[in-house]
This record gives sequence, C-alpha cells and structure tokens, in this order.
Amino acid sequence: MKNDRTNKEPTTWSICNYFWEIIGSLVCLLCGIIYVYIVRNIHEARMFFTGITEVEREISFRTENGLYYSYYKQLIQSPSLLQGVYDLTHDRLTEHPQAINVLARMNVYQEVVLAAIYRNVPFISSYMEPVFFYIYVVFFLHGLMICSLFVMTWVLSGTWLAGVLTFLFYLINSADVTRVETYMPLRENFSLPCLWMQLLAITLYFQSDSSPKLKNFYEKTISITTFLFALMWQFNQFALLLQCMALFGCQVLHVVNKKKILHVYISIFISMLVVSFLQFFNTMILSGFLLSFILAAFTIMYFQSTVQTTCRWFFKLFWMVFNVIAVFVVASFINALTKLIFQQESDEHINRFVLAKFGFSSLVDFDVRLYLCNGGFTFLSWDYAERLLVNMVLPQYILVHLVLLILLLITSINILFSAKTENIDSLIETSKTGDSNFSFSNYILKPEYSYHSIQMVFFGAVSIIAMRMKYFWTPYICVFASVCLFKHQPWALLVKKIFSNQKDAGRKLIPLEKCLLNCFKNVREEINNLREFYDPDTVELMHWIKSTNPGDSFSGSMQLMAAVKLSTGRPITNHPHYEDKGLRLKTKDIYKYYGRYSADEVHETLKKYQTNYIIMEDSICLVPLRDGCGLPYIMDMENGWELEQTSLKLVYKLNDTNIHPRFCEKVRYQEESYKMFFKLVFENKTFKIYLVL
Repeated sequence: MKNDRTNKEPTTWSICNYFWEIIGSLVCLLCGIIYVYIVRNIHEARMFFTGITEVEREISFRTENGLYYSYYKQLIQSPSLLQGVYDLTHDRLTEHPQAINVLARMNVYQEVVLAAIYRNVPFISSYMEPVFFYIYVVFFLHGLMICSLFVMTWVLSGTWLAGVLTFLFYLINSADVTRVETYMPLRENFSLPCLWMQLLAITLYFQSDSSPKLKNFYEKTISITTFLFALMWQFNQFALLLQCMALFGCQVLHVVNKKKILHVYISIFISMLVVSFLQFFNTMILSGFLLSFILAAFTIMYFQSTVQTTCRWFFKLFWMVFNVIAVFVVASFINALTKLIFQQESDEHINRFVLAKFGFSSLVDFDVRLYLCNGGFTFLSWDYAERLLVNMVLPQYILVHLVLLILLLITSINILFSAKTENIDSLIETSKTGDSNFSFSNYILKPEYSYHSIQMVFFGAVSIIAMRMKYFWTPYICVFASVCLFKHQPWALLVKKIFSNQKDAGRKLIPLEKCLLNCFKNVREEINNLREFYDPDTVELMHWIKSTNPGDSFSGSMQLMAAVKLSTGRPITNHPHYEDKGLRLKTKDIYKYYGRYSADEVHETLKKYQTNYIIMEDSICLVPLRDGCGLPYIMDMENGWELEQTSLKLVYKLNDTNIHPRFCEKVRYQEESYKMFFKLVFENKTFKIYLVL
C-alpha cells in the first residue's frame, strides 16, 4: 500500500503541474490580447482616430513619426511595390534637391514589409484602411512584448502569478514604459518588443539545466530577435553596446558560461553586419563602437582562455581589472582605425553631446545645443521616481536589485577563491543553492540572475542620464518588482527577512489585488476620458500646400517638414531624422531665417537649396528666452553671441552694433527690403508661408 501511494502521488502532482502551466500559458496569451485591446481603445479615446479625416490622422503623427509613416504611404500608393522600393532608393522628396537612399539612411524596412503585406493580402486591403493596418500591427507587437515580459517573469520567479503582476505593473506605469498609445510609428515601438523577446531567450539560454535541443532553439531565437531589433531602430548600436558591456561584465566575473556569452556576441556581431549590408553597407554601423567593442571582447576572451585560472586570488583580481581596462583601450583603437578607414564622421555629434552634458567639453555647437534642449535627453526627473513609488513598483525593485548585486558580489568572491573558474555550470551544480543547509560561503548566483543584475545597472544608468532611455529600464523594474514578491529560492532569503514571514499563500495575492483595482481604475478613467484630435490651423496649412505645384519645395522646422511630406507629398529640404552630418550642416544653414541675418543673405541660402516656399511658425520665432533654449537663441549663440543671467531674466551680451534684426520677426511686416525677396502668400494664427522670389 505504501509503495502504491508513493507511486501515485508524483503522477498526480505532475498532472496538476501540467494543467497549472496550461492555465498560465492561457493567462499569458490573454494578457497580451487584453493589452492590445486596451491600447487600441486608449488611442481611440485620445484621438477619435476612426472619426477624424485622413489629413488629421496623418498630422497626428507628430515630428519623425510622420516621416516614417510617409514612406509606408508612398509604398502603398506606388504603381507597384518594386517601383516604390526603387523610389525610396532614389528619393528626391526628403532632402530636396539632393537624392538620397532612404533604405540606407533610415530604418524603414518594417514599412516595406507592412506595405508588401497590405498590397498582397486582399483580405487585409479590403477589410481596413492602410493606416489602421499599420497601427494595429504596432499594437500587436506590443501584445507580444507583454507576453515576453510575462514569460520572463514566470521563468525568473517560478510562478505565472508573478507574470500577471508584471502585466498590471506595466499597465499602471504605462506613461513610463511605452509611447505606443500616441506615437505608433516611432522606431522603438517596432524594435523594443524584439529586444524583450531576445532578453527572454537569453534568460532561458543562460539557465544551466537546458537540454541541447532547447539550447539550439534559444540560440536561433536570440539570433533572429537580435537581427530584427537591430534592423528596426537607429539606436540599435547604443542598446546593444550596453548589452555587450553587461555580457563582458559576466565574462570577466566568470558568472556565465563563456560559450554562451560567445554565442550572444556572435549573434549581435553578425546581425549588425547583415543590417549594414541591407542598408547598402552603412559605414556608420561598420565604424561604430559596438563592433569595435565586440572584437575587443573576443580578443580578451581568447587571452582569458590561455591564462592559468588556478592561480592565487590576487592575480585573478588583477586580471579582472586589467581585462576591463584593456577592452576599452583595444575597442577605442579599433574604432579609431575603422573611422579612419571609412572616413565616418556622422556620429561625432553624439560624442560631443555626451562630453558637453557632463561638462567635459566647452565646445557646445548647434547640434549639441539642440540635444541639450531636447526634453528627451535631459536627466531623469524626480517625478519619475515619485510616480513609480506611488504605483508600488520602485521599493520592491530597489530591494531586489540590491539583493541581487550583493549576491553577485558574494558569487564573484566565491568564484575568485575557487580552485577553478572555467565552468560556471559545474560550480552551480556543486553549490548548495537548492539545499536546505544554505550557506553564503559557497553560494553561486544562477547565470540568468547574474546577467540581469548587471544589465539593469547599465539600463538604469543610461535612463538617469537621458530620460528617453527610460523605456529600456522601466519594464525591467516591473519584472523584478514582481519577482521580488513571488520568488522562493535561496537568493531571495534577504527579501524574505525584510518582509514578514508569509507562510499563507493568500497574503501574497494582496499586491495582486491592489494592482488589479488600481489598474482597472486607471484604464477605465483613460478610456472614458473621450477627446478628439483638433488642429485646424495645421489642417488649413496642408490644404493650401496641396494647391501648389507638385514640384514646389518647402523649408521650415524639422518637425513640421515631416508632416508636409506625409500629407502633401511635396519635396522638403530638411527633416527630423538627424543622423547624417551633411543634413545637420544643411539644417543649420537653412535655419538662418530664425537667426539675425539680412534678407538677401537668407534669400541666397534658400536659393542654394532650390527652396520655393518657407513656412514660419510664431511658436518658434516668438518663443520667450528660457535657459538659452529655443531655436532663435540657439542660432544666436551659434553665431558667437552670449547670454548672461541678470537678477530678472536672461539677456544678450552683445558687442557688435551692426547686428541685423531677427529675420522671422522682421519679414512679417513685408517692408520693401524684405518684400523684394519674400512674398507672403498664406497666413493663419499659427503659420505664415512666404514665396521665395
């Protein structure tokens, strides 16, 4: 009887586990579907997108969003897809009069794929308009992202209930995790779901108990998702560089199997090479610091394998420090060499911006000032921390991350003093991580936790430096805040001691209940707050521009020019995709009409770029002077005029008595000296259009 009982219990327990996992999988899928439904309805509540006109829908895609969507629209309206792709590779509308290869300069392959699907699947084209197919695909991708975060939390915590909590945390903190409800065409909205699918695959891959078949599957998944992420966002190098730095930290500390790290390195390296090829051998990728860093990491890894690892601890410690210094020295050398070979200078403004932001450079030019004045590149505000504190995620995250870093330190010390450090998987197996007699003296943190604890440091640091980067970090906060409340393994002992002894499983559902109530309240308020997109001045502007000759070109602010190209199809001289050096110089030259220049000098510049019309915006021209920001004042400082702080306000410190009046302020009066070059042809409360004579 006793033997029968012991034989039946494991079978019953396995069946229960099997059904519990099926329920978890269904709940994961349901969370993804619910998120798509919520995002779609929030967007509709904010914009009344189904009820406004096509022009209003298009101009709701502000700044660079409109530029990206314009290529999708262009491909849809082209006589054939091949003709549309050819037109993108020989484009004369985006940087008139210059012809550029849009596929080489911008990450718009997703627009090509979506246009190809829409044109070739009759069911889709007959069922919905192109714009709705476009935004619904973006919403669907973010549903997949929710599923990835759910499963990642499930894997790290051991229970899918933690995945539900992550989903609720994500919804409550939606303002700090995504911009998908408002800015669908942003590159990050296509690429971030791929990044989190990659991080999920890395989490599973780094586990030491995976079977060979699963490892092979994870390796392929990492390669595919890394490639897709790299293909769809110009910030790919930056994000993947942070990832490679985290991997290098794991490599130096010996907390993750070297072969697995090597595979991720190779996946990133090959992905970037393929993306460079697809972008017609984009030298900005080939000469970027990312590939240089990976090559340097390869070099360090080779020498690590040749150095005796059974030597004394102080030599191991010295070797670790030496590796960190060496990788940056070698990477900098390789990077300088590749930049020299490819004569690449398009990313130099990023280096100047970083140096200026931290006060290491007094050279603050036009490009750097534009970035410094951009709200997305300011330091993370205290409001962010306050919101996450109120929304119940920050305290748990800080706690669990500190515990992970402490245990990573303990693990590194244990590995440092171990007899051999070559095989982290064998060290995990011989440690007592699953034993009831747990001891820190031989504790080895599992590789997936070691990696994430380092990766979160890099994502957190860059988010604090530049607010726009918080979309890398906040989803991590949601995941590990949930893991903190549900994890039961020995690494969470410190967390358990800080919280009360929760033997009753029901008490652990209290955070879930609170989150559910808050989430339901927030979502209901957002959906019930019905609004409608309303911008009659811009709509009137677009209708007037459509009445001009199709070949007439327009100049104006970068943000507005994207909308002009999208809604009217007219050639524009500048745009908000600011990565090319030639375009940056051209934009600064064109922006003379917001500076203190004579009418004939501005006229000569615009004629050089074959501009037919300029669009002036009072919101830019008449902006009050605050902290030296505002395009007119950036132009003045670029010309050598300084600002000084008085007790009441900022004022100019000028020595030149022969200063021209500001062009955009003076041209509105149509005096003879201006009227002979520029004729006012359109005017409303927001915009003025001048014909360049």
